[in-house]
Amino acid sequence: MEQYVRWLQDNHKKSSTFLTAAVNFRSWYSERTEQQVFDPKHIRNVDIEFWLDYLLNEATFIKGDSNTPKKYDARTIQAYSQCIKSYFTFLYECKQITSDLYEEIKQSLSKAVKDPVWLSEEKDTILDYFKEESKNTKSRWTFTRNRAILYASLFAGLTTSEILRLRIKDLNVLLALLSVQSGIKIRRIEIEADLMNALLEWITERGDVDTDCMFISNRSKPLTDKGVWSIYNSMSHSIGVANLSPQLLKNTHTRDLYERGYSVAFISEITGQSLQYIKKISSTQNHKNWR
Repeated sequence: MEQYVRWLQDNHKKSSTFLTAAVNFRSWYSERTEQQVFDPKHIRNVDIEFWLDYLLNEATFIKGDSNTPKKYDARTIQAYSQCIKSYFTFLYECKQITSDLYEEIKQSLSKAVKDPVWLSEEKDTILDYFKEESKNTKSRWTFTRNRAILYASLFAGLTTSEILRLRIKDLNVLLALLSVQSGIKIRRIEIEADLMNALLEWITERGDVDTDCMFISNRSKPLTDKGVWSIYNSMSHSIGVANLSPQLLKNTHTRDLYERGYSVAFISEITGQSLQYIKKISSTQNHKNWR
C-alpha cells in the first residue's frame, strides 16, 4: 500500500478515508476469495456491489476503548464508496486492471445509493407473478428455487451472503424459525407462511444432493454469488420490475416491518441493519423513495 499512499500524496488527497476504504476492500476481498496475496486482476465489477452490501449489512468496527462492535452508518458507507474510486484509479494508472474493468467499476460505484429505496405496489407485482407462474411453469425445480430465494429477501431480509450461507438445518419448521448467520452473529427470524411454504416446496424439489446448502445450482453444487445475481437479473426481466436485488427486497421487508408497528430497535435486531439506516427508511413519510 506504500505506492498508493504516495499516489494519494501526489494527488493531494489528504483524507485518511481514502486509505481506510482501500484497506477495508482489500481485506474483505482477500478473505472472501481466500487469496494469500491481493491480486486485483481477478476483481469483477459486481464485487463492488458485494462489498457495499457487506458494509451495509455485516461489517462492524470497534472504536476507541469500547469492546462493543458497531455497524457502519449510511454516511460512512457513502464516503467509502466515493473514496474507493481513487484506489481503482490508482490501479488503472499502474496498469494493474484493464480499462474495461475500470470503466465497469466506475459505473457500479456511480450506482451506489445514498438513500435506501424499497418497493410499494411493485411488491404485489412480484407476488402476482409467482402466483400465476406456479400454474404454468415448465421447470418446477427452477421456479421453486428462484421463488424461495426472492422470498428469503422479501419476507426475511436475507442478503446475498446470507442466502449463500443458509443451510437446510437452519430452518426449524416446528418453531417457524430461520437461523441466519450474519458475520459472527446469528439472527433467529420468525418466518411467515409465504416464506415457509416457498422453502418447504423448494426443499422437496431440491431433493437429496451432496451438500447441505439450502440453495444449489442446476448442477447440484452450492450456489455462488454470481449465480444469485444471475437469478435476480433473470427474475427482474421476467417479472418486469427493474433492478431487482437482495438489498432492494431487504429494504422492502424493513419498511413493511416499520409500517406494521415494530420498533426501530426490534427491526434492527432481526434484520441486522444499523439503527441509523432503519431510521432513514422509517422517517420517510412520503413516496419519494418508493418504486
